[in-house]
This record gives sequence, structure tokens and C-alpha cells, in this order.
Amino acid sequence: MIISMYFISFMIFSFMGWIYESIYCTLRTHHWANRGFLFGAICPIYGVGGIISTLVFKIIFNENEVEIWQIFFVCMFGSAVLEYITSYVLEKLFHAMWWDYSYVPLNIHGRVCLPASIGFGIAGIFVVKYISPFVFGVVEKIPPLAMEGTAMIMISFVGADIALTVEGLTQLVKKMEEMEKEFDEKMEASYQIIEEKRQLISEKMEGYEKFTTDRIREYSLNMGLLQQHALKSMKKFSSKGRAQIADKFKDAINSLPVVEKMRKIDDEK
Repeated sequence: MIISMYFISFMIFSFMGWIYESIYCTLRTHHWANRGFLFGAICPIYGVGGIISTLVFKIIFNENEVEIWQIFFVCMFGSAVLEYITSYVLEKLFHAMWWDYSYVPLNIHGRVCLPASIGFGIAGIFVVKYISPFVFGVVEKIPPLAMEGTAMIMISFVGADIALTVEGLTQLVKKMEEMEKEFDEKMEASYQIIEEKRQLISEKMEGYEKFTTDRIREYSLNMGLLQQHALKSMKKFSSKGRAQIADKFKDAINSLPVVEKMRKIDDEK
């Protein structure tokens, strides 16, 4: 009967947590937000937190002598640990995050943050002092047979809900993995096309650089020879003869293979 009592209390705490989360997120986003992890109207993390806080202060502390500051710090640090572990496990199992504090100051990996932990510490005071005694007081008044039957119905409900949720999340994870695989394949194909074009351009540039180097070497050699020949010839002729030699020199330059190649390239451009 004790197990049934705690399980029913766990469900009540989970339902209360779902109400709080849904109202808070709806007001913040101005859109309806169903904050349950499962399909049903429950947030199990609040149920676990409520039961653990109740047991801690019932077993370790004396409820009548516990100080407010003790409740605050135990609930604050306890909620931070519980939130971090739960977030980590859910992310590793289902590759999804049910909450993200990355935008909140003093957060740890977006899983927990100081403002939220302080809020849970304050809420823990109300849970330990008022809510938990009220919940357990109501549950204890349920007749033993009715309590066992209620617990069995709730267990069946949660079991079916968990099965549906896990199945849905598993299918979601598979679809995400397929999408990721398809995306990677498309990106790899695109990269290969870019790499092939880059290699083709690199080969063309190497050929162009070799052609340019050979052209400059040929041009310099021919120009040097023509210049020497012109200087020797210019000394032997009159002004008219020099003019004729200059014209021949110009024609000789234009007839060079390298000049013809350069002119052809300019025409193609």
C-alpha cells in the first residue's frame, strides 16, 4: 500500500508540474504549449522531484524542525542535479531537448541555470511545507482497496503512454537520421563536383603559367637578338635607311610567333 500511495502522489505531483509548465510557457510564448514529456498531462520530472524532496525531509530532517533556508538550498541544488541528469539522458536517448536555458545567464550547457534553480528552491519551500503534506494527507484517506485499484489504473495508463511516446520518438529519431544521411550524401556529391572543377581549373592554370613563361622567354631572346642586329645596322645607314630598317624591325616584331599568339589571345578575349 505504501508503494501505491507514493505512486499516486507521484502522479499528482507530475500533473501539477504539467499545469505549471504549460501555463508558464503559454504565457511566455503567447501560444498553447503542452509541456508534457509523455502524451498524457504529466511531467514526470516534477513527480520525481516532489517524491524525493518529501522523502529527504521526512527521513533525513525532522519536518517540524527543518529551517526554511535548508529547504531552499536542498531543493535548489537537488533540482539542478535532477534537471541536468534528466536533460542529458533525454538528449542522448532521443536526440532532442525538452528545455534550453542557453539564453539565460549563468547556465550550464543550457541544461540548468541559476535563475531557474533559485525558482525551484523557492518552489521547494511551498512543496515541502504545504503541498506535499496536503497531497499525502488526501492520498492517505483513500481506502486501501481503492488505492491499489487507482494505482494499477495509473500504472497501466503511464505504461501505455510511455510505450507510445518511446515509439513516436524512435520513429522521429529514425527519420532525423535518414534526413541527416541524405543531407550528407548530397553535400558529399556537391563537394566532389566542386573538387573536380577545382582540379580542372588548377590544371588549366598550370598549363597557362607554363605557356606564359615560355612565351616571355622566347620574346626576350628574340628581342635581344633583334636589338643587337638593329644597333649594328643603324650605324651603317642614312636617316632614310634607318627609317626603312625601323619599318622592317616593326614587321619582324609583328611576325614573331609569340606576338602572333598574344594577338590571337587578345582576339579571343
